[in-house]
Amino acid sequence: MAASGLRSVRYTKEVKNLKHVVVNDLDEKAADNIKANLKHNCIPETIAEASHSDCIRHMQHNDLAYDVIDLDPYGSASPFLDGALNSVRNGGLLCVTCTDSAVLCGNHTDVCYYRYGGTAPKAKYCHELALRLMLHAISSAAGRRKRAIVPLLSLSIDFYYRVFVRVIDSPKDCGNLAADTSLLLQCVNCEWHELSPLAQPKSEKNANLKPGTLLGQHGGTTPPATCPVCKGRLVMGGPCWTGPLHDASFVSAMLTESSDAQHKTEKYPGITAWKKVELQNNLGGSLPVYQVHGLLTAVSMELPGSPLFYTLDGL
Repeated sequence: MAASGLRSVRYTKEVKNLKHVVVNDLDEKAADNIKANLKHNCIPETIAEASHSDCIRHMQHNDLAYDVIDLDPYGSASPFLDGALNSVRNGGLLCVTCTDSAVLCGNHTDVCYYRYGGTAPKAKYCHELALRLMLHAISSAAGRRKRAIVPLLSLSIDFYYRVFVRVIDSPKDCGNLAADTSLLLQCVNCEWHELSPLAQPKSEKNANLKPGTLLGQHGGTTPPATCPVCKGRLVMGGPCWTGPLHDASFVSAMLTESSDAQHKTEKYPGITAWKKVELQNNLGGSLPVYQVHGLLTAVSMELPGSPLFYTLDGL
């Protein structure tokens, strides 16, 4: 799925202390293009390896082989999650991109369920819910391996969704997965909605329980028959991830990095506007550095522990 291998070329050129990169695509012509691009950019085979294989099979046969795995297929990444979670090391980074926004935003309920294990009612918070359905699919696949995820950054940009999660070996944290997973009730007439967690973590009242023990019998409230606001019909969605979308310390570190990149562009007074944008691209990635900084600033200002939202004009 690496196509031309452009992103992998940038990894090898821009990431410090990088030891080895495997650039894979199932298409033979794409694999040939990857080899040509690596050679054109003077990247030795000892650093970057062009691979022509089925990436699912490759990941399934390379247990705990990679510190970072970047999945960016055409459409949904769900078929690749099991292999990726088998191949990423403890504490490693998993980057996942999905472009099937129509599915994740509720236009194809059946497809959404068999890809992500949850459904999405149509609502104005659909893009956030799409991220939470992705994280639910990733966390469920990780849990089957007694692994847990820590979302570092979750983004909805243009036509795609991209999440960055740290994967850790922790049966104890797997015990909290049900508490971070909720069913969703949505009114079809107004914007009222409610999230009901599948379980509640132990509290001080149950201090005798083992760490990580969940009380499934007290997971959620009894759902109302009709909307408590307008008496409209309710539809159910989910289950979805209702834990954090971002890690505050990671976002803060990224903000510091983007600020440093902005300062570098300010060292060049008098350059033309288009040249400054080009320079920002070189320093800050595929998005201009100011856009990256603005995006991270918006992320840092989001309310923690408040899944989904209401729009003011809908109240």
